[in-house]
Amino acid sequence: MIKIDKREGRKVYKCDSGGKILKVYDSLQDVAKDLDVSMQTAYYRVKSSRSGRTASGLLLLYEDDWEAKFPVLAEKRYGDEVDNELELLNKPITAVKENKKAVDKAKAKEDKKLEPMEKQPASEQADKQTSKLQQLIDEQARADERERMELEAVSVDPVNHPSHYCTGDIECWDAMMSAFGPEWMMAYANVAAFKYAWRAKHKGRFAEDMKKAAWYNMKAAELAERMEAKA
Repeated sequence: MIKIDKREGRKVYKCDSGGKILKVYDSLQDVAKDLDVSMQTAYYRVKSSRSGRTASGLLLLYEDDWEAKFPVLAEKRYGDEVDNELELLNKPITAVKENKKAVDKAKAKEDKKLEPMEKQPASEQADKQTSKLQQLIDEQARADERERMELEAVSVDPVNHPSHYCTGDIECWDAMMSAFGPEWMMAYANVAAFKYAWRAKHKGRFAEDMKKAAWYNMKAAELAERMEAKA
């Protein structure tokens, strides 16, 4: 059993013969996984790369071995990393400056809007404020009207609750319930459900008649449950 180099946990660079880094591995284990070989085979490949050119023309070097073999590239790489870190450090400062510029610009624009108002006579300012208030009132009124119409559209059922079925605020069904009682109305609902289901095939209004049949079936079921609960 061959003992693996104690540096196996260090980074390994895959590079060409000129030192250009093609891939960075975090450990020797990642090298073995990428090459689909055992740890020992990966170790030997890294070890053989230190002595010179490999059969494939590519080198596998530990990070410090790469720096020793290609010092000029290593120095440039280090300089680039420092520049990147400085750029990251400067970003928050730049962001603060840009934000301050944006705030100052917005404040200047707001001050510019207020200047004409201060120079206007009090009567003109009052008229403008009244006009704005009236505009808000009109917009709210239109919004309320739209909401009222939407609610009416949702609550109105032209199939089972057409306008001619209702007098004032009393539904025809409620008036019949008061006059005849639940037993008679359950029988009526069953008959009406049968009627609409029967004529659905013959009147050319299948969907409408089936909705009516379903509604009367529902009413009959509700009345049956109510009477069973009282029994």
